Amino acid sequence: MRAASTRLVGSANRARSLSMKTAGLIFWIVIVMGGGVLACGYAVYRAALTPEQANQAIIEKTYIDWSQVEDDPSERLVISWMPLPRFPNGVEGAFGERIIEEIINIDLKPIFMDAQGYERRKPLMLAGGDIPHVIFEGNPAHARSDAHHGVIVPVPRWLIRKHAPVYFKMISDTDPNGWLFANAYGENWGIPTLWIDGGYPNPGVWRVDWLRNVGIERIPQTLEEFHEALRRFTYDDPDGNGRDDTYGMSGNAQAWHITFSEFFGAYGVLPFDWMELEEDGRKRIVWGGITPRAKEALEMLAEWYEEGIIDPEFVTDGMTRNQERSKFINGRVGYISQLGRYLDFEWEMNPNALKPMMAQLNPDAEIAVGSFPVGPYGDSGCRNWGSAANIIVFGTSVAEKPEIVIRALKMMEYFVANGPEVYIRHRHGERGKHWDFIDPTREYAGGIRLLEPYTDQNVWEREVLTIWRPECPLYEELLYSEEEKQHRSKYQPKDKLMVDALGKPDIVPSAPIYLSDLQNMQLTFYTDVICGKVPIEAFEQFTARWLDRGGRILTEEANELLQVRDRLYQEVRGGG
Repeated sequence: MRAASTRLVGSANRARSLSMKTAGLIFWIVIVMGGGVLACGYAVYRAALTPEQANQAIIEKTYIDWSQVEDDPSERLVISWMPLPRFPNGVEGAFGERIIEEIINIDLKPIFMDAQGYERRKPLMLAGGDIPHVIFEGNPAHARSDAHHGVIVPVPRWLIRKHAPVYFKMISDTDPNGWLFANAYGENWGIPTLWIDGGYPNPGVWRVDWLRNVGIERIPQTLEEFHEALRRFTYDDPDGNGRDDTYGMSGNAQAWHITFSEFFGAYGVLPFDWMELEEDGRKRIVWGGITPRAKEALEMLAEWYEEGIIDPEFVTDGMTRNQERSKFINGRVGYISQLGRYLDFEWEMNPNALKPMMAQLNPDAEIAVGSFPVGPYGDSGCRNWGSAANIIVFGTSVAEKPEIVIRALKMMEYFVANGPEVYIRHRHGERGKHWDFIDPTREYAGGIRLLEPYTDQNVWEREVLTIWRPECPLYEELLYSEEEKQHRSKYQPKDKLMVDALGKPDIVPSAPIYLSDLQNMQLTFYTDVICGKVPIEAFEQFTARWLDRGGRILTEEANELLQVRDRLYQEVRGGG
């Protein structure tokens, strides 16, 4: 039974929900229309209260005495669930949903949306008091905003550890930054999820036939070797057509998270992320894009551009990278970054995989996965997001039935704590109906394939997927063919992975106010330097502007979060 104190919290939440609807609606409409007033309101809020007062006020609004909450597993609970907008064609009653409903004794009411609906409709729902029990939030900034505006409840880590111990340990062992994503105002506000692919670096791909045509017999390994190969691709007619129509490589000036990542990595730099440095035994956080080594890498790229080996259209190549891929496939450039992971390079179930597509459209071409270039200080690697992914948060609507949180934890524990068959059945469906082994004699070692009609993504989403597609490293190896495992081991070693020191750059509290402006300013400056419009000597002025326009505040907050991160690491890994 729940104590009276818990019921009172639910009543208080209901009363507060009615009184806050109008104010909340105004706030969320402001978010939908633009971020300027949001930033102003957030700054005013911070100025009105001390940090301790602000944190306490937020926590008190949504407090539940979890020590008094017990779950009766015989009671069937109705749970409304808003997943991320990755499967907008999903419908209630999919295969995985039906199974888990019977096992956990719940009735799930999924709320499926596309990306636009998630960005625009969801805030209006929350503002109007239509708050789902469970909400998937894509990044820490959204979860923090939910907490700040009183639409979700804190969920202590001890509660998660108690009801989902295997899941808790899995997150803590795989990427404990997930707990930092869920942390705000001194409390834990949700349950982290994982993205296993984010824990591997993604190498580039070379035209090997071009390398041979210009007299290079091995895949380039160092920055000097990269430079020489790209120079020859530009000036030594690698395709033999007698025309000056090739470049070494392109890039993507619009995608901050991947642009020239392996070349900054050769200088040990993450230009658009927080980096942890240690000096005289003391750790501190800095923004990678204003460090001296970032300047060195930028100067090198400017020299390469002036030399003509970078396609000048890299400035306008789109975020989806379709233009960049097209240039590589059609023989305009001989190197492309980031597309060397198995799924993008040769996985037969991916119709857009580079190798089979190249074989179809340009059968004379020969391509191979590259290495990460080693730079002047011995560094090499490239950026990825890390394995910590999203946050599952719980709306204030659970105050009337807090057992919903415990039941959701039991569901998540079920997925990962009951062996590979349970996990794979929920993730891919039923063998023989939804999927089968590519080679039955090799079973999982030969890989798996979807069966008709589930090869159609829309059909698969609608009839197989449920509210959540879990990722579990305990069993995920079963889903990789032996070929993919070998590919990862050879081309994607984890020691080449470079990740934001705090998991994501927008995790700092004032990111909604400053970060987008700073990123745009940095992208513009970097692009102008590379293209020769601005001299590299302007780097110090850029650094000063970056600090003055909010970067100094973000850096202070990042260093505060470093202390929080280290305490969380000790707690979740040490059993505290």
